[in-house]
Amino acid sequence: MKIEAYKIKTNIKLGREIFEHLPCDLQPIWAKHILACFDDYMLQVPDSIKALYSIIDDKYRWREAYRCACEIREYGLWNLFDQPEEYFQLAESIARATYNASGNTTIFDKRCCGW
Repeated sequence: MKIEAYKIKTNIKLGREIFEHLPCDLQPIWAKHILACFDDYMLQVPDSIKALYSIIDDKYRWREAYRCACEIREYGLWNLFDQPEEYFQLAESIARATYNASGNTTIFDKRCCGW
């Protein structure tokens, strides 16, 4: 089955499907690089997102991403700098996916990256 280039670039469902088929231990790293593409467009990258980056870099710290997800959500709700809400939603989803990839028996939620 061939997919038109336009559909590949604009179909979020296709992106989600690709992400969900990545091995679990690669999802956080892949997602980190996607989020980092948007950092240059932000007025300020919150400390909680910077912390998430360092957590993702160390697989043994992935359980700490639960706290980051909560902090990113809180920061995004207040969003004092009028930054794009989607950026915070994506960051929170990445923190949840990272926590879920940690191997903890209690998952954050079933569809952590349902943007």
